[in-house]
Amino acid sequence: MREDPTSPRSSSGPARLRPLEILSLCCGVVLTADAAVESWPHAGVRWWAVGAAVVYAAVAGLSWRRGVSWKVNLLAALATLLGAVAITAWVPGGTSDGIRLFTLSTPRVLALVVAAGVVLAGLAVTQLARVPVAARAAVAALALYGTAA
Repeated sequence: MREDPTSPRSSSGPARLRPLEILSLCCGVVLTADAAVESWPHAGVRWWAVGAAVVYAAVAGLSWRRGVSWKVNLLAALATLLGAVAITAWVPGGTSDGIRLFTLSTPRVLALVVAAGVVLAGLAVTQLARVPVAARAAVAALALYGTAA
């Protein structure tokens, strides 16, 4: 019986990862591992960052074995990282001495996360066809202003 070449996995033989799946797994591992390593010296958040890295490692291992798509892998990495950022922001002193990424201080990481959220929210509203053009333009201008601020 011939298998569908467009299917994500073949049912016989070892699972072979596609380049996008490998890239998404590597991005997730790099993001969570970097957060854990760079946040380690900060006693208040170290275990939250390490916990997020362990959770993502478990999720990545399960998704690799089950043949989950690269989009789901990347979404799991981002959800884990954003969860760690949110949790560590609530720890006492977490907004000034919390999670760190790629040598950026905690306030910069938080500012980048908020700016990305404003951009994504603005894009979501401007893509709605039932919203009038003038309202979409106003939301886009506000999103640009919020991102720049």
